[in-house]
Amino acid sequence: MIGNVLFETQVTQDVSHGFLINELSYNVIKLHLNIAGKNIEIANYEGESLSTIKRLEELTKTDVITLLDLSTDKEQALNKYLADCYQELQVGGVISISIKQEMSLLQTDMQSCIVDKNLSDKAYFDAIDNYDQTTMKSSLTDSIKYENCSTENRI
Repeated sequence: MIGNVLFETQVTQDVSHGFLINELSYNVIKLHLNIAGKNIEIANYEGESLSTIKRLEELTKTDVITLLDLSTDKEQALNKYLADCYQELQVGGVISISIKQEMSLLQTDMQSCIVDKNLSDKAYFDAIDNYDQTTMKSSLTDSIKYENCSTENRI
């Protein structure tokens, strides 16, 4: 499977403003996401996010003065550049909103896990005071589970 993901046809496509996406690079990103346990829909979403960020970066590096100097129709060239900027900013805005919502959910989940871990820790120390070995063991197991949950959401 790894070979199939990595060594699909190696085509490079021109997206805009000379920015090149190498399919090998994209497939490596997809492979990492698959290894991390994420599904292909998320890989495509994150690939779109990375492409949008790269296109925005390229747009900010564009030398507009030189672009206008080389253009015969300066108004049309400037309008195209501004339209491209606006389009990428719109896409970036949608992605930014989605990321903020996802981060908010992860933060809420993390806080919930922290609260549960604190309760498990308290139960563990109460069990120590009461010499309750069964509760100590289950509380410690729960505490570890909630710590892992908190760590995963934080990452």
